[in-house]
Order: sequence, then structure tokens, then C-alpha cells
Amino acid sequence: MRDIVVVSLGGSTLYKEGVVDRVFIARVSKIFKNFSSQGNRLVVVVGGGLPSKKAAERARACGLSDYYADKAAIEATRENAAIVLKALGNAASGVVTQIDDAVPLLKKGKIVVSGGMHPGLTTDSTAVLYAEAIGADSVVNVSNIDGVYDSDPKTNPKAKRFDKLSHQQLIDLAVKFDERRARTNFVFDLVACKLAARSKIKILFTSKDKFRDLEKIEGTVVG
Repeated sequence: MRDIVVVSLGGSTLYKEGVVDRVFIARVSKIFKNFSSQGNRLVVVVGGGLPSKKAAERARACGLSDYYADKAAIEATRENAAIVLKALGNAASGVVTQIDDAVPLLKKGKIVVSGGMHPGLTTDSTAVLYAEAIGADSVVNVSNIDGVYDSDPKTNPKAKRFDKLSHQQLIDLAVKFDERRARTNFVFDLVACKLAARSKIKILFTSKDKFRDLEKIEGTVVG
């Protein structure tokens, strides 16, 4: 039986020193195409990164509510998704904007590429919703951090990385960081954590530097 996997690809992984990281995008696209060519089914949900943060900030600076800041951030995620889509070429087909549209594309052997969808929901949540809809075996979260820590490893050199966590432990960590606003920093969106817990979906966390193979993830395993 072939695998069904959803990748939540952090928008920040697509950039290096403020410009598009073409080397990483080429490498990760090769990983995706190799996985799909073996008969596996794959959905890639792309985050917004710095462009999404700036878009949300511009909306708020204009006096718009967080609803419209989220919508601006979603557009930025779709622009990032288009970058990944271009690298995948014929292996994928358009940037999907409705989860239900993924099923027929997967049946055709296409890689599904998506950005954000709904204000108030991060791309993490979108990725888990995809996983529920298509019966995915797992969600792989790729960011600039190589797993889940008990505090921010960027500011705390003594932060502890977890090898394994239960869904409840991940929820407890997410509660500390979730601000429900576009481009705020937390280990994993609280809503996404709860969605994964209700459907018992495994989540694997890794970094862009350690992401080399979808069938062997180095980082933190949840569930």
C-alpha cells in the first residue's frame, strides 16, 4: 500500500537572506517528485514566511481588521505556492484553493500544491484539514527549526528538543505560543494540533537543512 502524506512547507524555508532560495526549492521539488513517482500521494501546503508577514502588517497599517490582514497573508502564501508549483512542473497542476479539489488530482497522480485558505486558520491547520480529507498517513512540517522545543531555540541556547511527543503534549506547548494572528510565532498552530489529535494524525517536525527524504524524517515525532 502506498503512502499518503501532507507536507506543511514553511514559507520562511523558501527564502535565504531575503531572496528566493532556488537551491532549496530545486532540492525539495526533487524530493516531492521522487516520492510521487513511486505511486505515493502528496499534498504540499506552502506557508507565507516574510512576504505574508509584511502583507498582514500593511493591511493593519491601513486600519484593516485582522480578518483582512489574514486574507492578505493568504494571498502571499498562494504566491509562494506558485513558486513551488513552477519548480514541480508537470508533476503538479495549478495552485489548489479548495480542499475538495485535491482528491481528483491525487487520483490522476498529481502533486497537489496549496497555500492558505481561510482567515483565522494558518497553513498548519490547512495541512491537517487536507490530511483528514484525504486520509493521509502523516503531516510533515518543514521549517527552519529541526523539531519541537520546550522554548524558542533561537533565543534560548539551552532549549530542549523533544524526540517524541503525544498530541496532548503538543497542544500544551501550542497553548503557550498561539496568538491566532497571521505570522506570529508558535511551535504549531493550536487549531492544527487539536485537529491532528482528534483524528490521531501523526505529525513529523524537521528543518529545511535536515529534510532529505519523505520516508525518513529527522526531528520530532508527534502521535
